[in-house]
Amino acid sequence: MTKNNEPSKGEVVENLELSLDELKEKAKLADDYLEHLQRLKAEFDNYRKRINQKNQELILNIKANIILEILPIYENLEKAIDNAQRQSNLEALISGLNLVLKQFKEFLNKEGVEKIPTIGEKFNPEIHEAVAITHKKDYEDEVIVNEISPGYLINGKLMKAAKVIVNKIDETKDN
Repeated sequence: MTKNNEPSKGEVVENLELSLDELKEKAKLADDYLEHLQRLKAEFDNYRKRINQKNQELILNIKANIILEILPIYENLEKAIDNAQRQSNLEALISGLNLVLKQFKEFLNKEGVEKIPTIGEKFNPEIHEAVAITHKKDYEDEVIVNEISPGYLINGKLMKAAKVIVNKIDETKDN
């Protein structure tokens, strides 16, 4: 130290060298962190690409499995129509179409698909969509009187709401 309580040139240089060494260490540490982060980012990008590719493959396999199960139904429908055209037999056509319909219903049931009950059932907005209202005295209030389009559940979950006509008793006419 000098007389004025100031560090000497040697002490300043020594402190600067220590500070420079500390900065170099910190810079190396920062570089190491950056390199590690870049490696992690690259690994994550590759992981994301692999997952996307596997998801696409899974979707394709699911589609292929579904189509493989539907193809026999399609083929039987073609056969029924072809046989009916060759024989000009309406009964044969109806019989063939009923067999195809039965086969298709079995496929849907196997996949957990069930038709939503409608006519005569109490209207349920969670599974039914009212497209019209009617006022019929021979039906109770909020009861479905007609089905416009069927609805379906898959494994108990709504896939498509049934479009229905609902009876509404007009209480103002009774008074």
